[in-house]
Parts: sequence; C-alpha cells; structure tokens
Amino acid sequence: MPTVLITGANAGAGLSLARTYARRGWAVLAANPRPFTAADFATLGPDVSELRYDPGSDSSARDLALRLTGRTIDHAIFTHVLREETATPIDHVTGAVFERAMMKNTFAPLSLAALLAPNLASAAKPVAVALIDPAGRTGRFHGPAQYGLRASQAALAQMWRTLAVEWRDSGIHCLALHGAGDPDALAAAVLREIDAPDRRSSGDIVDLDLAATPA
Repeated sequence: MPTVLITGANAGAGLSLARTYARRGWAVLAANPRPFTAADFATLGPDVSELRYDPGSDSSARDLALRLTGRTIDHAIFTHVLREETATPIDHVTGAVFERAMMKNTFAPLSLAALLAPNLASAAKPVAVALIDPAGRTGRFHGPAQYGLRASQAALAQMWRTLAVEWRDSGIHCLALHGAGDPDALAAAVLREIDAPDRRSSGDIVDLDLAATPA
C-alpha cells in the first residue's frame, strides 16, 4: 500500500488531500498540530493514522521522524501555514512575530523534509510538495501588509528549489505549488500536478491558479 504524509491534514486543503488519498486506497500519515474532529476522523477511514506534530518544535519533528524510521513514504505534502499579522503595517510587526512566521513556515517544513529524506528515498517515485500561500509570489503585488507571511512563503519556495538541487541524485521530486482558496479545488489542483504524466521538473515553482485554468 503506498503511503502519503501530509502536514496540517486536520483542516483546509490538507484535510481534503487526506480524504482523497484515503479514497484512493493509500495509507495516510496525518502530521497535525491539532487533532482531527471526531466527525472528520470518522469519515477518513481505517488507513489514516494521526501523528501529533508541532511545526514550532524541533523535538516534535525529530520525534515524528523517529516514529517513522524504516517506513517508506511515497509522497510528502507540506500544507501547514501560520498566518499572523496579515493586516498589520510594518511599523507594528514585532521581531518575535516575524521570526515565528519564518520558523514555522520556512524552516519547519524544510527541516522535516530533511529528516524524512530516507523515508522518501526508499520509495520508487517519491514526491515532496510544499503548498505555498500565494502571498509568497515574488512576481506579483497583492496589496499591503502580510510581511511575515510573504517573507516566509517566498523563502520556502526558494528553499524548495534549493532542496531539489541538493536531492538531485536521490530521486526525490520536489514541487513548490502556490495556491489558496476552496480546499477541495486546491487539493484537486495539487493532485493534478502530482499525477501529471509529464510532471514539472523538480524544483519548479508552480502557480496552481494558472495551472488549473484551461488553455
């Protein structure tokens, strides 16, 4: 049975992805900062395992990786995003808030991906996906504020590209996907990219809004 690990699978696109993979017959490892609701957990099926994961804690990431030692992971999808100070002008953004956004939104997924590299490398066609808020697009202007969110998401896109270079010989395919909006539509767009027979090159940064629009 193929296995997918999804961070932030307790809400939004992460939850939609967990449901879709479960319907496909995959084993789903849900690495959640908060537990599923009882109603959500009941609908996910027996092949979904919930693992507690705090993206703000290095020890939590290490403990998660330790629990998964020797377990092959075919797809790893990082969906958790911390959104703070989204409407706060720069003169009111504190260093602590900015640092928290960078640590949870940039360092945490990169660090966990590195810890899970052996699990991914043991799969036949491994894929590591970072789902990135469109606020991190560097080529478009989306209005004021969101400084911590923008910086952390732009940095994550670049770090995922760097990871693709580092993992070039490992066989792990890295995709950075910009997207937001309806969770089910976003999850479907993510899966279109993963499932595409002519999948984008490892390290590509993809705008799902554009990718989902028919030519």
